[in-house]
This record gives sequence, C-alpha cells and structure tokens, in this order.
Amino acid sequence: MKPTSPKIETPPSLVRYFTTEHMGRTAVMVGLFLVAGAAEALGLVTLLHILDLAIDTVAGAGAGPESGPAVWITGALALVGLAPTLEVLLGALVVLFCGKAVAIVAAHQQAGFVVAKVAMEMRLDLIRNLLKAQWLHFTSYPTGYHANAISNEAQRTANTFQQYANAISDALLALAYIAVALTISWQTALAGAGVGAIVLVLLNRFVHDSKQAGASQAKIMRGLIARITGALPALKPIKAMAR
Repeated sequence: MKPTSPKIETPPSLVRYFTTEHMGRTAVMVGLFLVAGAAEALGLVTLLHILDLAIDTVAGAGAGPESGPAVWITGALALVGLAPTLEVLLGALVVLFCGKAVAIVAAHQQAGFVVAKVAMEMRLDLIRNLLKAQWLHFTSYPTGYHANAISNEAQRTANTFQQYANAISDALLALAYIAVALTISWQTALAGAGVGAIVLVLLNRFVHDSKQAGASQAKIMRGLIARITGALPALKPIKAMAR
C-alpha cells in the first residue's frame, strides 16, 4: 500500500495575509498615505489659488469671483487668522508638500519593516514545516528546491508588500486628483475618468502578459536554481579526481 501524502492546504491571498498578520503597521501605513493624499489635494488647490492671484496681479484686474477651492483655502486661512495673500499661500504650499513628502517616507518605512518581518517569518515557517515533514516530501522534490524557496522566493513574496504599498499610494493620490478636478469642473473630471477607463482596458492585456511572464520566470528560476544546487556537490569529486 502506497503511503498517502498529507493534504496540502491552499494558502491565503497575500493581501489578506498582510492585513491580518500585520494589521497594526498596515493601518499606520494606510493612514499615512491618506494624510499624504489629503496634503496633495490641498496643495493642488492652494497652487490653483496662487495662479489665480498671479494672473489677476499681472493683468491688473481686480479680484474676481472666487472658485470653490479658493473659498475653502480662504476659509481655512481665516480660521487661523491669516489673510490669503501670495506670501501666505506660498508658505502654505511649501508646508503641505513637505508634509506630503514626510508622510510618504514614513509610510514606506512602515512597509519596509513589514517586508523584512514577512521574509523572516516565511523562512522560519518553512524551516519548521520542513522539520515536521515526512521523508516522502523530501524525495518528491529536487535538492535545491527548498533552498530556493527559503532564499529567493521568500524574499520575492515579502517584496510584494512593497508593491502593495505603492499601489495604495498611487490609488489615494489618484483619488486626490479626482477630488480636485471635481471641484473645478465635474464635466472635465468625468471626461478624464472615461479616458482613464479606456486606457486601463487597453493596458489590461499587457498586464495579463506581464503576469504570465512573471509566473514563467519564477518557474524557470526555480528549476534552474534547483538543478544547479543539486549539480554543484557532484563537481567536487570530479575536480578531485581530475587533480
């Protein structure tokens, strides 16, 4: 009677794993990205108000009716007792963009901590499970298969969290741009969203091809490293006999 191999459990998705196992740092990272997105939106609104003031000053015209974003900036400055002059707006613009940069750096720092911890946890879990595995498991795979999983694939899987963080950052910044565009002209914002949807549909095929190419690359590298790791010990006696 042949020994039956144990049932292999389907691993959870990476996003669910990251958000459940590292909920604290992930929440801090998302919060910092939200702060960066808000600072980006306020900075763009402030920049538009600065351009309005500069155009009115160069044209020598009086102050025209304020747009929605300009009203928000004027009201926010009035709460702290500041007038919406060009100097004040430039200072606010510098503060907002510096705050955005600090928030993004801090968020990516949290992502870096998670990447290092995930790589360590995956390696330790794999080593523990290998020590508990049956002998049939070891005879079913090449010699270098497990070495590649511990060294290369664990790090690549952990680096996925960094890409996950980049996706969240880009998505929140895109929402900030959409919010600013809606306050200026909702017709233009809808037209831009339609063009963006068309671009996404056109690029979807390239994304699918990239996904397949990445899977093929991982499979080829897994086999290559496994064969090289298994063949290198055999070269030692060959070299010794040649001498």
